[in-house]
Amino acid sequence: MVDDGRMLNLKNLKELSHNQGAILAFALRDWQKLIHHHLFRCRIEQQLKTDQGGACMPDTRTPFQSTNDACKRLIRYHVFNEQLLSQQDLEKADEFFEATAKHLLDKFRQMMNKYRYLLLMESMVSCLIKLICYNNVGHVSLLWH
Repeated sequence: MVDDGRMLNLKNLKELSHNQGAILAFALRDWQKLIHHHLFRCRIEQQLKTDQGGACMPDTRTPFQSTNDACKRLIRYHVFNEQLLSQQDLEKADEFFEATAKHLLDKFRQMMNKYRYLLLMESMVSCLIKLICYNNVGHVSLLWH
């Protein structure tokens, strides 16, 4: 609150001293971020509870009216489709990922080397073409003759 009992908002920040206003503006922004984060988290928790309730007590008597209705009613089962991987499975997945990454890096290096080789060959051909010229008789002669 401000000294005269008014609630603090962004409009009456201008009436405060520059330093007080800056400090309070930062505090207000931090509070707004915290409130926004809390509300977002509450909405996610609420949706999760709704999905869990719909999956635990499904409407099995009403047929699906459309594809959208089927998706909306069946998507709620995703909250129960979570399997925790064991440490051994995680290590196996890490090994597979590492092997795949190494393979892809090797392929990338091979392709880059091939690209450089082809660029070199192309530049050599263009240099050779520049060195060769035809004389008036139609014979090929080199420029350094």
